Amino acid sequence: EGVGEKNLNQAYNIGGPALAIKTLNQNYNLDILYIADSSTNFPLKEGCVDLCIDYFAVNEHNFYHESFLYDKLEKYFNGDTQLLGTYFYFDNGIRSMKNLIREYPTVSKHNFSISYFTDNMAGAVEAFEDCGYTESSGDNIGFSFHQDGEKMYLRAYIAKASKRKKQT
Repeated sequence: EGVGEKNLNQAYNIGGPALAIKTLNQNYNLDILYIADSSTNFPLKEGCVDLCIDYFAVNEHNFYHESFLYDKLEKYFNGDTQLLGTYFYFDNGIRSMKNLIREYPTVSKHNFSISYFTDNMAGAVEAFEDCGYTESSGDNIGFSFHQDGEKMYLRAYIAKASKRKKQT
């Protein structure tokens, strides 16, 4: 059971995202489902996703697969599905990519490539913003492959899933 509309922060602090979402669903008549899973076989009905929020999921998928993530998820999207997300990419990150391949032998050679991302999102992106870059990821274990001195950018985007022109 949720904890009431005035206590959303409390719900999150007590029960994490699951309780916060339950609280939102109960108090605002929403139907939010939160799935954090790197697989693409969800227990969902086809065509039921209205909004897909991606933070690093496209990149993460390419650690283990050659395919573009949204090609695998499109069966869950309906005609109006919005895609809201971020994509990390290197500007000439040759040493970082060598490190990435060494650490993750199954990684797609296209991961962290802005041209790969924009080609696969062709026609769908309604707005984007390059949020900046870092030349050092510090002690962040998730980006241990990032070579100090090489620029890693973050692009935020909003897109319409139905307008994606699938790559062949």
